[in-house]
Amino acid sequence: MSVTTYIFSAEGCSAVENEMIPQLLVSEQVFWVDMIVPSPESVRLLREVFNFHPLAVEDALHQEQRSKVEEYHEHLFVVINSVSLVQGKLIARELDIFVGRNFCVTVHKHEEPAIYEVRRRLQSGVRASRASSGLILHTVLDVIVDSYFPILDRLTDQIEAAEDRVLRRSSETLLADLMHLKQTVRALLRSAQPTQTVVSFILHHDRMFADRDSLHYYFRDVSDHLLRVVESCTHLRETLSNTLELYVSAASNRLNHVVNRLAVITVAIGVISVFTGFYGMNFEQTFPPFDDPSGIPKIVLVMLAAEIIVLAFFRWRKWL
Repeated sequence: MSVTTYIFSAEGCSAVENEMIPQLLVSEQVFWVDMIVPSPESVRLLREVFNFHPLAVEDALHQEQRSKVEEYHEHLFVVINSVSLVQGKLIARELDIFVGRNFCVTVHKHEEPAIYEVRRRLQSGVRASRASSGLILHTVLDVIVDSYFPILDRLTDQIEAAEDRVLRRSSETLLADLMHLKQTVRALLRSAQPTQTVVSFILHHDRMFADRDSLHYYFRDVSDHLLRVVESCTHLRETLSNTLELYVSAASNRLNHVVNRLAVITVAIGVISVFTGFYGMNFEQTFPPFDDPSGIPKIVLVMLAAEIIVLAFFRWRKWL
C-alpha cells in the first residue's frame, strides 16, 4: 500500500483504514501516516486532507532537498536523510516528516528500511497514554541516527585495514581505496551535519507538537548521538588525510630506495665497463698479454674484486 495509517490505543500501535484520517484530524487521537510518493492517494491526502503548505508538499513530492526543518502555521516540515552502505557506496535517501498537533506523516519515494524499525518500536512499546506526535518524530530521528553507527564502525575497520596496507606496500589500488573512503566519510558528514542542525532546532523549539516536557530529554539524547557521529566523521576524515600523507611519504621513500639501487647498479656496470673498454682498445701489449692462457680468469678476478670493493663502499656508506 502507498499509504498506511496507524493509531495508538491501549493495545499499542495498530493499522486502520485511511478513510479515518479526516475524523482523526479533528479528534484528540494520536496517529501516524506513512506514505510512498508520488501516488494519487498520497498527493490527495497531502494537499486536500491535511492541507499542508504548498511549498512543503512540493518539496515532499520532488524529494531533492537537503536536510532542513521549516515551521508553518500548524505543522513542522522536516527533511532528513536515511543512509546505508551498499557494496562500499554510501546511499542517502530522503525522508520527509510532517508533524502536527496529533499526527506525524512520513513521506518517502521507495520502501524505507528505517520505517520498518520505526514501526517495530512503536508497535512494541508505545501505548495511547504515552503517544504523541513528538514521540513519533523522536522515534524516526532516533532510528535514522542509530543507523549511522554501524556505518561508522565499518568505515573505521576499513580505514584501519588501509593503514596497515600503507605500511606494508603501497599500490594504485590502495590509493583508489583511500580516496573512495574519504569520499564516503565526506558524504556521511554531509548527511549528519544538517541533521544535527534539524535536531538542534527541534530541541530548542517551543515544542508545540510535544505534549510532554520529558521528550526534551529524548531529543537531547538524539542530539548527543549526532554530535558523536559528526565528531567521529571529522576524526575519520583527519585520519584519512594523515593516511594519504603517509602513503605519499611511503611511496616517495620506496622511490628513493629504487633510485639508490639503480645508481649502485649503474656504478657497478660502469666499473666493469672500464676494464672491458680498456681491453677493447687497439693496444699491442696489455697486462696480462692477449696470448696469456690465464689472462681471462685473471681479469675476471680483477673485475670481481673491483665490484666487491665498490659494493662494500656503498654498504659502508649505507647507500645500499
